[in-house]
Amino acid sequence: MRDIAHARDDRDIVFSARHFRFTGKYYHDPYTGSKTETLEDVDSFGLYRINPNGTQRTRIAPLRGASDTNPQWSPDGRSILFMRELPQGEEHVCRIDPDGQGLKVLFQLPKKSDSRLHEATWALAGSMVAVVVGKREEDWPFDKRFLLLLNATTGKVLQKIKGVTRVVAAPTGPTLLLTSPDTRAPRLLDLRTGCLTSVGPYQNSTIGWYGADTLIAINEKGQYVLLDLQGKPRGNPFTLNQVSAYAPHMSDDDNPNVRFAEWVPQDLCWFPRKTETRVMENYAHGSGG
Repeated sequence: MRDIAHARDDRDIVFSARHFRFTGKYYHDPYTGSKTETLEDVDSFGLYRINPNGTQRTRIAPLRGASDTNPQWSPDGRSILFMRELPQGEEHVCRIDPDGQGLKVLFQLPKKSDSRLHEATWALAGSMVAVVVGKREEDWPFDKRFLLLLNATTGKVLQKIKGVTRVVAAPTGPTLLLTSPDTRAPRLLDLRTGCLTSVGPYQNSTIGWYGADTLIAINEKGQYVLLDLQGKPRGNPFTLNQVSAYAPHMSDDDNPNVRFAEWVPQDLCWFPRKTETRVMENYAHGSGG
């Protein structure tokens, strides 16, 4: 299993997974010193729906040889956004109805393109889709990546912003958090006005969403600070053992008062407990999950 779009009370869970099987062949595991049976993949990544209680697992719009990943429920629950890679190398950003009908390709990269899709997410209450595109072979600082804003119905490109490494939509509201290459400060994009606001002096890897209009960051002293959408502090900095006073509804495995998404390069993506959190490579977040 790779990517999960969590259910709300009114919808199922959607996830991306592929199947493996044992081969009957073994290799010597240098760490355990024992023989271990190898696995081989049976198929490529596909999209599945499943009830929250684990029943009625159904595959959505299977296409032989295609790899479907990064599923995300639309805010209104009427569509699922996902990324598809075809066997010949084409990459698509698609939307589809929950019953597997109405597949529409919103954006595509041809198979001979030297670019690749890095992520796609809903934006502005599902009326837009934000897509990050970059070179297929790239080295840090990923300075060739850029953001495309698409009309979520027609796929028309509405805006292009260069130098965007990752994009994280606010749990609710019209704002995107954009991380950038090198040590450039992250930026906030207001989708209603098109205004870009730099959020400094915080670095890309130490900032994320706390709520629809609040960011949480780590300052140069290693303290946490809440920020408004202009990057101005809300209240005084606080330490980890003081988090419960400022963020009583946050949690994680190590500290019951803090929650942040792990394994997400370039951003921490903090969210309130009742809002979905991004983990693994992609994890549905905000009101759409």
